[in-house]
Amino acid sequence: MSIIVGNLLIESNNNPILKEEKNGDMFIGGIFAGADKLNNNKRVYPEDILDKAMEEYLKEKVHNSMGLMELNHPDSPKINLDRVAAKIIDLKKDGKEWIGKAKILRELPCGNIAYGLLKNDVRFGASTRGLGSADKATWQNEDCNLVNNFFVRAIDLVSEPSYSDAIIHTVTECKQFILDNSTGEVVEFNEETYRIFESRIQTLPKKQEDKQKLIFESLQNFLNSLRANR
Repeated sequence: MSIIVGNLLIESNNNPILKEEKNGDMFIGGIFAGADKLNNNKRVYPEDILDKAMEEYLKEKVHNSMGLMELNHPDSPKINLDRVAAKIIDLKKDGKEWIGKAKILRELPCGNIAYGLLKNDVRFGASTRGLGSADKATWQNEDCNLVNNFFVRAIDLVSEPSYSDAIIHTVTECKQFILDNSTGEVVEFNEETYRIFESRIQTLPKKQEDKQKLIFESLQNFLNSLRANR
């Protein structure tokens, strides 16, 4: 079991995606993410951190037909199938940027909405959504939040105004989420979550007592650290 803990990080890209129609289908493409650049959130994604996250997303999601794009961001890392508008079919690195291509899923309600808006020349952008954390730092003589850990959950299709300075970038840093990477289950960390985790630890089998004690203490320390960082 792989547990990932972090804040919900959302980063919109200033570059509009382009549309293409072929044999009755609509495709969109453009820059989905970029590294080593101070964004409007005063956040910087180092190239190695972003590459690792995008490569994992490409391998685990895109290559398995699970790279789903929702229409606008939800307020959690959870994937909502009723909000899906497109499916990513290609994702590759070009310099410090990641270029993606997706197919609009017109059979779905949100896909049909996206198709209608795109047909009428409404601009969209691509925006990453994932779990991560950052440290206060300086980047090219400017104060920033330097991302030290990032796990991509989705790349969504978001509305974009005609000039980049008006783009609204969001980050839910007041909430923490716990992701079981082996099952995809996501829960918001709160007192109730802590209580449930603690009760599950206490009901573990009593075999191999030394090993059991070590596991118990490790998980207990992990949960206590979460409470301390809230």
